[in-house]
Amino acid sequence: MMRFWKGILILTLAVTAQQARAQQPDSTGVEDPDVQPLRQQFRQRWHQHIRQTLGLTDAQADKLQTTEDRFEQQRIGYRGQIRDINRQLNGEMLSGTPNNEHVNQLIQQRQDMRLHLEQVNRDQDREMSAYLSPLQRVRYQQESVRLAGIIAEAIRHRRAQGQGMGPGRPRGGRPGAGVPPRRRPRP
Repeated sequence: MMRFWKGILILTLAVTAQQARAQQPDSTGVEDPDVQPLRQQFRQRWHQHIRQTLGLTDAQADKLQTTEDRFEQQRIGYRGQIRDINRQLNGEMLSGTPNNEHVNQLIQQRQDMRLHLEQVNRDQDREMSAYLSPLQRVRYQQESVRLAGIIAEAIRHRRAQGQGMGPGRPRGGRPGAGVPPRRRPRP
């Protein structure tokens, strides 16, 4: 089991590294050609893990993979829209005079996209209930949460590495790293 999660972490780091290199600062970016095979390898390992962990039959495994793939395509679209909204919000916040009406519209759009994502999750669960037992669905949800945590941690790790040696930043990557604290002179 631990070997699976290490493998997933390595694949996640590889995919996030490729995606980070492929992304443009103001767009969702274009993927490098080698990202798709990594993503496919990641999905295959996930399906194998879920099949084994949930004790799925061949028919259940096939149905689950079809369901996951279809609903993931919907999630990808909504996540992309949320990223675009967040970029616009960041732009407004960084501008000297943010347009409050536009900010309110963006906040509402982001909330709507999050609701759509939640509906996709509910629809997927409803479809899975036709061929998975309640126990299998609970275990699937637990494994999905675990995987999301691993991916989020990998992304945080990549972002932290990317912040490393910028201007005015010491070797530790964060302001003040490796610099002893200033001492006040005694009166």
